Amino acid sequence: MGGDLSAAGEGAAAAVGHTLSEQDVIKAYTGTVPRTKDTAQLIVGASPTERKLVPRIRQSLDGFAGFFVDPQKSPLWQKLLDDLAHIPRDLPPDEQKKEIARIGEEFTTQWIAFEDKRPDEGTLSPLEVALNMAKSTVTHSKMAERLKSGTKNELINVTHEGMLTAMLRYFLRRKNEDGTYTEGKELLEKLGPVQYLDDIIIRTATDAQGKRTSTATFRGEEYVVTGEELLAHHKDSQTSS
Repeated sequence: MGGDLSAAGEGAAAAVGHTLSEQDVIKAYTGTVPRTKDTAQLIVGASPTERKLVPRIRQSLDGFAGFFVDPQKSPLWQKLLDDLAHIPRDLPPDEQKKEIARIGEEFTTQWIAFEDKRPDEGTLSPLEVALNMAKSTVTHSKMAERLKSGTKNELINVTHEGMLTAMLRYFLRRKNEDGTYTEGKELLEKLGPVQYLDDIIIRTATDAQGKRTSTATFRGEEYVVTGEELLAHHKDSQTSS
């Protein structure tokens, strides 16, 4: 979302940093919006990891485009900014967080319903955002292949909850006790959109044979990450059309 971080947002970002475990290195990736850059710096600053690398602007990795082709041509974006601007500044921090969460959930719920269609000429479709998220996620996971054996590194990717909802909708899969999987629309219907200050933790490991695996944790449950499958399927569909 646009605008500066509120006091509540600053406190929440620092709190996330305090929950992280100590690693060999920590680095953040962020968009160009000031609040995401500030959030990344606060999380990294509060982390117990001593070696903190300078945050990197995410667009340099695989053209991560965010939500908007042109914010000026996006009624959704303009309404989001307007709603955020009308949150009373004198509200207590907890009430501010509730209002930000409510506005974010309204935006995400309206936007994610468009699936592979663009809501307007200025806004990307949920599928397009999911594809960009998948590219970024795969790029980050492949970094594990270049790291020194035995090292543990923390990569923080700060973004809007709507993008994480697109990830949940298009390339996370939960294995059920009977061996079947819940994914896509069904998963989103059961869990609802990702909330303000929710996080999705992706862990990538490479075994002795060089096989790379990625799993995600969201609200205490483990998921299979299928970003590479999504990208391959989309490429095949584009080729055959």
